[in-house]
Amino acid sequence: MEQLKKAANELSQKHWGVDYTGEIELTNAKWKNRQACYLIWPNAPEKTVVIQMSHYVNRTLTRYEVLDNLLHELVHWQLHQSGKKFHDDDQEFVDECLRVGAPISGTKKAGMAARKWAEQQWGKKLYERGETG
Repeated sequence: MEQLKKAANELSQKHWGVDYTGEIELTNAKWKNRQACYLIWPNAPEKTVVIQMSHYVNRTLTRYEVLDNLLHELVHWQLHQSGKKFHDDDQEFVDECLRVGAPISGTKKAGMAARKWAEQQWGKKLYERGETG
């Protein structure tokens, strides 16, 4: 747990120049469709923001993958704290993930946002497999 909190602070300092001020919780959940999550507890001021990870899931991942998941959740936190859109499918979220090297979610909308970002960066339209321009 302390290693995750230390890593969160290091990543947050590296990418945004601030310490991570939320909590990190490790659960015993055996998630099948998620690797980590960002939670907001609006009715509990002492614990308003939590990055939740699973002992079980983390044991199935490499250290690099765990840190990638942590960075992804930190992007949620940073944008949320800045008053910006912070959901997986928001263009601002995808833009920031790509800027800092965090993985994006696998949703179609997130993929479209990533394509839009790439097209803006490279100045040309990208095509789906099988499409021609």
